[in-house]
Amino acid sequence: RITSSVASDEELMKSLLDGAVKYCEKYTGISVTSKTYEKVWQWNEACKLAAEFFSLRKGQITSVTAIDERSRDGLDVAYDLTDIEVENYKQRSDIYLKGAYFSMGTHPIRPFVVTFIAGWTKETIPSDLKMAIMQLALYWYENRETMQLMDNTNIAVTPFGTSSVFNIYRLVRL
Repeated sequence: RITSSVASDEELMKSLLDGAVKYCEKYTGISVTSKTYEKVWQWNEACKLAAEFFSLRKGQITSVTAIDERSRDGLDVAYDLTDIEVENYKQRSDIYLKGAYFSMGTHPIRPFVVTFIAGWTKETIPSDLKMAIMQLALYWYENRETMQLMDNTNIAVTPFGTSSVFNIYRLVRL
């Protein structure tokens, strides 16, 4: 038996669940638990003069906390958040400016910054994703003593069902 610094099975399961959540976030590229992010776009010559929407690729967006354009003199131009619409998809969310476009103005080099909260709460996480995370933690718990078979081939890091669910939410890198 492998000895551990973890005092009880309950603490071990909590650690394994935390690890499964982190594994899911790394594997899928989306935020499972609520976190605050800041996305910065740098305009360049190739950009259009206006954009209808922006995609934020961190999964489900709970709220947009700020949208600013930063000018060269250090003054921020803030958008009114009541004019913002958010459409959530499994892998990404799009933000729209109601009835208008996000303007890049005449200054092509003006960073556009969106501060947002992405992720789910315990109540709002999709049931299939929640079950896959719990299945992964249980799999690691059941196989905590031996992670190799007799012929020295490795047991799979994740069970097949878990990988299948994670792949549904996985971001495709373009």
